[in-house]
Amino acid sequence: MKHGMGFFVIVLVTAVVLSACSSQPTSSPPIFFTPPPDASIVGIQYELQPDGSVRIIDRTNGYGLILSANWLPVLNNNQTIKDSAGSLAEIDPQLAELLTSSSNLNSQYRVLLFNTDDAHRDATMVSHISVYVDSLFPSDMPLDSVVKQMASGAASQGMAENKNGIDYGYMSGEVTRQFSGKAVKLYTVLVLVKIDHGHVYLDISMPVSLAQKGHDLLQEVFDSIYLIDQ
Repeated sequence: MKHGMGFFVIVLVTAVVLSACSSQPTSSPPIFFTPPPDASIVGIQYELQPDGSVRIIDRTNGYGLILSANWLPVLNNNQTIKDSAGSLAEIDPQLAELLTSSSNLNSQYRVLLFNTDDAHRDATMVSHISVYVDSLFPSDMPLDSVVKQMASGAASQGMAENKNGIDYGYMSGEVTRQFSGKAVKLYTVLVLVKIDHGHVYLDISMPVSLAQKGHDLLQEVFDSIYLIDQ
């Protein structure tokens, strides 16, 4: 993935990989999948917390996430993705199709997260996050410099600090993609955080129709990030 080509190359890659179906949103109970025995092959795990939140732990790359129970995590493992899509086929066909289209990602992708709250989807797209790690930019390069280099074409960009004291860069914009034969507008936010050997990226996509009320969702994702001592 060539980050130097700019922000929209990155968000378009994720949009192409995570294509959406055009079925109507369905109301379904919270979903949680138990990782398969071989899930450790991707070096990442997740845990359901007592309060229902989901904790993502990537010890290989030194970061973690803590997100609300509305987020369904699926490890980047083709069998896990296939099994998860099969489990969802009847209760949430829109999400099942989105999952099916998310197979065969390269190993940079660590985990996919899908928001199961009907408030954060429409008939064209489920709000989702793709988490991946890349070492194209060295970790000693100032984060704001990385953001400026990547953010060509972004509607907005900047730096911030989350509630865990983690500095992150962000850039956002709108893209239009063809999904199920229809043009779908997406609002995308790319978040990046330094890790020892590069950066971890959280690529957040939601229907553009929901962007105006997506502030709380985005803030939750920003504040979810923490670092792990290695």
